[in-house]
This record gives sequence, C-alpha cells and structure tokens, in this order.
Amino acid sequence: MRKLFPIALSSGIIAALWATSSANLQMSTFAGFLAWSTYFAAGGGKKGFKTAILNNLSGICWGAVVVLLTTSLTPYIGDIPAVGVATAIGSAMVIFQSKISFLDYIPGAFIGLSAFFATGSKFMPTVIAMITGAFLGVLSEKLGDILHLDYLKSKK
Repeated sequence: MRKLFPIALSSGIIAALWATSSANLQMSTFAGFLAWSTYFAAGGGKKGFKTAILNNLSGICWGAVVVLLTTSLTPYIGDIPAVGVATAIGSAMVIFQSKISFLDYIPGAFIGLSAFFATGSKFMPTVIAMITGAFLGVLSEKLGDILHLDYLKSKK
C-alpha cells in the first residue's frame, strides 16, 4: 500500500467529522478546508503548518484592512470605487509582504484573504476555522503515517 492511500483514508474520515462538527458548531467549514489545503500545498509537516498558519492569518488581516479602507473611502468616492481601491491595496500588500521570509507563500495569504470575504468578513470565526483547518491537515497526515506504518508492520 502506497502512502497516498492511508492519507486519503485518514483525510476522508477527518473531513467527514469536520464537515458535520463544524456545521453543528456554526463554524466556517470551507475556511477550515481552505487552510487544510494550504497546509498540504505548502508541503505539509512542520514547515507546511507554519506556512499555512502565518500566511492564511496574514491574508485574513489584509481582508480586515480592505473592509476598513472600503468603509473609510466610501463617503468620498462611492461604494464600488471604494471596493476597487481597497481591494487593489490589499492585494498589492499580499504580494509585497512576500519579501518577508515567513510571509512569502502568496497563495496562502490570498486563501486567507478570500476566506475572510467568504465568511462575510467575520474576523474571529475565520481565524478559528483556519487554525483548526491547519491542525486538521497535520492530523490527517499523522494518522495517514500511522495507518501506513501499521500496514507495513503487518506485512512483515
């Protein structure tokens, strides 16, 4: 059995538990899945976890800045132009922050930014769901490793 199958099995089980429990707890299911995806896209392990957390959270913060800028600019230039200007600034800052070594995973920051908007700009619910999702990535990888090792031991 290749290692891919145990990780797929563990991810499927954990995904089912997350989808039902997050819905029951009124948490953002998709924000958790987005962070989980970021964890694996960033390479998994300790580095993937750190990268997912830092970059997803920075994106959420830039989302909050975009909302504040939009609110501040709207009385002067109108709703739609304010959204455009604020979004341009937030998106540019996501790119500029990549010059900082621990915030250099641009997709992770954009995922956090997008998740923030997708939750209706709810800061703490997005943060909690994305931190949980990154932990779920670790859990699914570790459980996959355990299943794989158990299988290898049973073959000896």
